[in-house]
Amino acid sequence: MENFTPSISVSSQVTHSLLARLLALAYVDQEVDLREVELIYGIALERGVSKETLESIMLRPHSVSTILPSTPHERVSHLYDLARLILADGIIKEEERAMLRRSVLLYEFTEENADGIVDFLLEQAQAGVAPAQVIQVVQESI
Repeated sequence: MENFTPSISVSSQVTHSLLARLLALAYVDQEVDLREVELIYGIALERGVSKETLESIMLRPHSVSTILPSTPHERVSHLYDLARLILADGIIKEEERAMLRRSVLLYEFTEENADGIVDFLLEQAQAGVAPAQVIQVVQESI
């Protein structure tokens, strides 16, 4: 399959990969809530992605290559965005939790820490903790 983002920077490809993962998470329970869509748009804007680019990704999310962030800071940031999306509709569904756990493992965290990381991220998102604070807490514990 052709890569959707062949001529953009690696940083942009990582962001596009995150957006495609967020879209997959929104669809995992077969119910896409308006609050989930709004959060995805917000995350895209926070990360400097235009509405047009996001809509192109939305039309062809499977054509976006999976590119992992290179730093622990970026990985936690991406995983926290996934946790925030899970809580956007106020309900944590098992399919969403399982996908977040798979993402934790994909982002090269250990199996033995996966459930703890998932719990931590969901607790922080549920409490409305700012992403920068979550990243700081994680960095202090590394």
